[in-house]
Amino acid sequence: MVKILCIPDAHAKPGVSNRRFTWLGKYIAETQPDIIINIGDWYDMESLSSYDKFKMSFEGRSYKKDIDAGIEALKLVDIEIKKLNVKLKQAKKKQYKPRKITLLGNHCERISRAINMQRELEGTIGYEDLKFEEYGWEVVPYLKPIFIEEVAFAHYFSTGVMGKAVSGETPALKLIKTQFHSCVMGHVHTRDFAERTGADGKRKIGLIIGCYLDPEQWESYAGEANKIWWKGLVMLNNVKDGGFDPEFISIDTLQERYGWLST
Repeated sequence: MVKILCIPDAHAKPGVSNRRFTWLGKYIAETQPDIIINIGDWYDMESLSSYDKFKMSFEGRSYKKDIDAGIEALKLVDIEIKKLNVKLKQAKKKQYKPRKITLLGNHCERISRAINMQRELEGTIGYEDLKFEEYGWEVVPYLKPIFIEEVAFAHYFSTGVMGKAVSGETPALKLIKTQFHSCVMGHVHTRDFAERTGADGKRKIGLIIGCYLDPEQWESYAGEANKIWWKGLVMLNNVKDGGFDPEFISIDTLQERYGWLST
């Protein structure tokens, strides 16, 4: 059995504090999960948004600032893991080296979309700017699921002929019904859980893991929908044969536990 930490959509962006990534690093150092999975949209990439490109809110956006915000977030997590390994070395204990996996989300995919729309950008911007590999993360292409212990992880799973993300009132149950598999996804920023057991005794679980935004972060494009989003981390304990025990750690819990250490 393995322990997997899932990081929901984090949306690192200019103008929003990255303190939550220090909290994330400290939580990782404290719990030492075997595998860490970033479910996608670590970078917000608002400079490449087509939603409000010609609105006043678009003014002042910068590709470089978007990239810098996400790289700083990677550094803050890495710093805390390195601090742990210094302590482990001093105690003559085994170094902590988790498997780190990042799934590319639709916000990171904006880079590919921008290049397809403006071919002159080819060679000037690209996924390599995100620096995931440089910080030791395996990168999984956009919408390609990765399977670990018979659990499928993806930024989101599609349903219907239009290929839209699973959503609605009971999205976790829809995951089980449409994918016929234990699945974990992000993207919709809400939290939902469903479980069914087959005739063979194997559990099928659908899990929507929310988002990992700052406690004070309010996304204007979403309006009142911000109120239904769940912010935090999800630890999957005892992962085996498609089953696991989810543990939800809210952003408020993380702030209470680590906030005073990162001020």
